[in-house]
Formats: sequence, structure tokens, C-alpha cells
Amino acid sequence: MIIDGNNYTINVLVLCMEAEIDVTVQTIENLLPSLEEDVTVSLLINGGGSDRLRDLFAAFPTLKLYESETNLGVAGGRNLLLRKDECRAADIVLILDNDVITPVDYVRTLASFLVRTPKAGVVGGVATNVNNAIRYETLRFYGEPGAFGGRTFRITSADIKESLAKKITPNHLYHIGTHPNYFYTYFSIRPAFWALAGKLLQRLRIKVNHQTSLVKNDRYLGYLKSGVDKYEVTNVAGCSQAFWRALVDELGYLDDRLNPYGWEDVDFCIRARQAGYKNYIDTNTWLYHGTDTRHQQRNPLQKAKSLMRGRTIMASTVVGRRRYKRIALKLVFGMFLFELPRFGRRALRRLKAQYGGFKLGVAVVEGLDQQVKAPLRFNVADRGLALTKNERRLRDLKNAYAGRRAFIIGGGPSIKNTDLSPLKDEITIGCNGIFLISDEMGFLPTFYTVEDTLLAEDRAERINEISGTSKIFPHDLRYCLRPDSYTTFMNFVRPGYPDFPRFSTDFAHHVFWGGTVTFLNMQLAYYLGITELFLTGIDHSYQPPSPADEQENFTIHAKTPDPNHFHPDYFGPGYRYHDPQVERMEQGYVEAKRVFEENRRVIYNATVGGKLEVFQRVDYLSLFESEQIKKVDDKSQRL
Repeated sequence: MIIDGNNYTINVLVLCMEAEIDVTVQTIENLLPSLEEDVTVSLLINGGGSDRLRDLFAAFPTLKLYESETNLGVAGGRNLLLRKDECRAADIVLILDNDVITPVDYVRTLASFLVRTPKAGVVGGVATNVNNAIRYETLRFYGEPGAFGGRTFRITSADIKESLAKKITPNHLYHIGTHPNYFYTYFSIRPAFWALAGKLLQRLRIKVNHQTSLVKNDRYLGYLKSGVDKYEVTNVAGCSQAFWRALVDELGYLDDRLNPYGWEDVDFCIRARQAGYKNYIDTNTWLYHGTDTRHQQRNPLQKAKSLMRGRTIMASTVVGRRRYKRIALKLVFGMFLFELPRFGRRALRRLKAQYGGFKLGVAVVEGLDQQVKAPLRFNVADRGLALTKNERRLRDLKNAYAGRRAFIIGGGPSIKNTDLSPLKDEITIGCNGIFLISDEMGFLPTFYTVEDTLLAEDRAERINEISGTSKIFPHDLRYCLRPDSYTTFMNFVRPGYPDFPRFSTDFAHHVFWGGTVTFLNMQLAYYLGITELFLTGIDHSYQPPSPADEQENFTIHAKTPDPNHFHPDYFGPGYRYHDPQVERMEQGYVEAKRVFEENRRVIYNATVGGKLEVFQRVDYLSLFESEQIKKVDDKSQRL
């Protein structure tokens, strides 16, 4: 898109869930007219798929559709899109909710504002309430057929502004930012005090203007009426955001700990403010918001609990680990005291919900796994008491190789170009179909793991025959993988847990799923005490399934040889596998890297080729040069 003589590439990010396809189609159809040259849209279906969207998107090269088997939450889903190639290559990122109607000039007006505003961090438009903001005079812009065959609005931001600005009220608005003092807005009990005092003073006809939500703040409503071009805010709501892609590289991605939803946009905006940027609402960019009612359907007490959990986590990053608990507790009980006169028993119920949210937030910040349930025997094994032989074996793994190095052997095609013989005397972790080349290797890995239910079921007979290596499997696979003297079962937390991805340093208690068995193996290596972990055969790239293969949701029934692993029968004809999602795997790898490095350990990528760039690369053969020299010296001395 050309703005002031310069060309900018722009990527628009949208999330939806499987039950929201209709409203999402409406959003994308209205967005299409504003997609000028070098503007693309990336849409993620969070926790599902849609044949309808696949068919509609296929006709538009500028529309990219992604599907996630699990719901990654708002932060997790947006992070996945932020890591996509088209977003990494973009100059500007726009984030939109999937229940909006954008004017035909939306992308240009908001992107132009960002380009022309020095030191801008996150900027957004005026989000109106679609149910109250569409007026009689604006209906003449509605009804033109869209690219998908539906009825669309061919309206401009100026048209919406002209119909509303002079007589704007809070009922017309959805979100126009929050108070520019972020500590006052999110970490002070003063807003709760003024909410109570305002009710009392209102009876005396004294107006108090201390609203943190600017929709209800007369001063900022006055800005809209008077025609100012912009005003500064703390938070720009995630329904309408624009920022430079480079800002993500500087500040980091959205905080996945805030999943499934709540405060992820606030946290990012505050980090931008703390880095010296200014966040703005552009009063010349308008849009309609709220074309569905999912927000109103959320249980208010569950919402209060979830938001206090998020606010507690956010406080740990904004005010620091030393003060965040005190600040969060002050919010919980301070708000209760000011809400009690207004809401009575309802305030007590909110207190219970918000205190529960506080405890959940602390559990996340402190790394306490209160949300992870484990059978009694795994709980006591974690505390050093083994009730069965299985738990004794688990306990004995802890720091069994402290200070040593180890290798994770993956299943990528690069294994065919890798001499695995030097690994015979190393600590190794193999997985899944590694047995297909055990004869060629000349040895079995020190540890062998499986976590995928489809592979375990399809290969159960062969896996149960394996002996001579320590086999580590999830406890819930005992129905097909039988216990024997080589097998240890652990408590595996499968998809759907909060705050994906999480990395367990406590293998005896629980182990987290991370989209790939390699993530399990990294947790095992950490528990073994490994300080240098090397990856080989982790190619981190996959060819799409063959048209001849049968696909049912996220399960693929192979009919053709496997091109993505070192052996054509790995997931070859007659076997099932899950649709691999590289972006989800990469999220797990980033988390594993963080945990290792925070504890003065390191993961290296020693794969020959491949596309995994999360970890520092090392030359595979160079890792054994000293050993080869030592063997030559020993031989020379004997001669």
C-alpha cells in the first residue's frame, strides 16, 4: 500500500472459533474492499476447522486460512499468526476481532495514521456499538453484494463519524480506549472509589469525571464531538489495533499466560508505553463492533475470576514480582469494599470469584501447578515417596545424568544424511518409529518415548516387543502399551490445559503436551539433569498430505508413503497420524529454550539442514571431533 509516496506491506490478523463462522464471513466480506495492493489477511480458526471458509478463501490469494486442532486462546492464537511468514514480512500489523464491520477505507486510514504519527506504539479506531450506532442515514450504504455473495456496507469512516460524532453518547460506543494513566486504570482502587462516590454525588447533581473506560468519560466524548484528530490512551482494544511489526521484535509476543482471554491487549499496550511509545485512538478511523453476542453470554462470575487471574499475571510484569501480590490483593478486597454498598450479596459472590482468580494468577506466576491434577501415586512420588515400582523408576530418573550432555534423535528425513554411529556411547532419547532404523544404527537409544495415541494404537505390537532400552510412556496409554521391566509410565497432561505451552521441570509429577513428542523429550532431558541438549533429525518442516490420503478433521489416514520422515513406512499406508502444526511446535520449543536458559542449561540444534531456527545451530560432526582425536591418540600409544 502506498502511503505518502512509500510502499508498506500490511498483514491483518483475525481469530475465530468454529461456532463463529457466519459472523466471521461477514467480517471478512466487508473487509475485502479495503485490501489494496500488498495487504493480506491471516485468519486462524482456533480449535476447529471449516470447509466453508476453505472454499471461500481459495478464490482469494490475499486471504490465508489456518486451523488449530486445539484452542490456543487469544494471545496464543494471535502469536501463531504473528509468526507466520506473511506477518514476519509485513511492515504493519492490523488486528481485528471477527465480529466487526469495517468501512471501505479502514485499512488505509488506520495505517496512514500510524505512519504519520511519530513515536506511535499501538493505535486504534473508534469502535462503535453496531446495535446502536447504525442510524437511518447510514443505511443507504448497506445492501451492495459482497465478494462472498452477502450484503455489505460500502461506508467510509467519515460517513460513520458524520452520522454520530456531534450527538455521541456511551450507548453508541463499544470501546474508545482506556485512561492514559495505566497504573490508575488497572492497578489502583481509586476507580472503584469514584464509581461509588459518583453515584452519591450524582444525586446532588455534581458530575464526577474519573471514568477509566473512556466510553463513559465525558472529557473524551467531548474530544469526539469537537473533532480532535487523536488522543492518547493506555489500552487500544484488540478489536481494532495497528502497530509496526518491528514492535513485536522489540517488546516480545503477547503473553500466552493470559490465555484463554483477558488483558493480552492491555499488557502489550502497557509494554509499549513503558518502552517510550505512545498509544492513540485515531478519531478519523471508525468501525462497527459487536455483530454477535458471545461476550454477553459469558458467566459474569467466571468472567470476573478469569479477569482477576489475568490482572494478577499482568501485575507481575508491570509492577514486578516483589509487589504484584500486594497490588492484586489490594484490588480484590478494595473493590469489594466499594462494591458492597452498591451490590450487596452480589459483591460477596464477586469477591469469592476474584479471590479465586487471584490464586490462579499467582499459581501461574510462581510456576505452581495447582491447575494440573495428578493421581495420588504421582503426587507422592513428586515428594520422594514411591508407592509402586513404576514411581520408584520415575524418582530414580531425577538428575540421573546431572551435568552431562544428551541427544534427542528425531524422525526427520535428515536422519538419512546423518551418521548416527557416534551416538552409540552417548545419552540418547529416541521416539515413535526410531525402531525402523535400529538395525542400521547398531544400537537402541538410552530412552524411547511415545505420546501420540494414534501411533501407540497402530504400532502397539511392535512397541511392546522393544527391549533393552528405557521406555517412557503416558499413563493413559496403558490400554495398548503394556507394562514390563523396561517401561515407566508418567502423568501426561494432554491438549486443552491452561496457558499453553507449559514446560514441566517435575517429570515425576506431570509432563506437558507441546504439539510434538520432542517437547516431551526435552522435559525428560531436563529431569535427567542434562545441561547440554543436542537435537538431530528435527527438520521442523512437513509436506502437506497427499490428495490420495484420507483426512478426517485433524486425523490423516495415510494411503501413500511418508515423505516427512526417514522411512516411508513411518506414517505410511495403513497408519494414522495427526496433522502436524509447525507453528504450535515452535511455541513449545521457545518455551523449552526459555526454561533451559533460565536454569543455565542450553539446547542446540545439531540437525543436518532443516528449518528449525529457534535454537543455536552447531555442526553435528564437530561434536565428536575430540572423541575421534582421543581414539587416534590411544591407538598410537598402543602401537
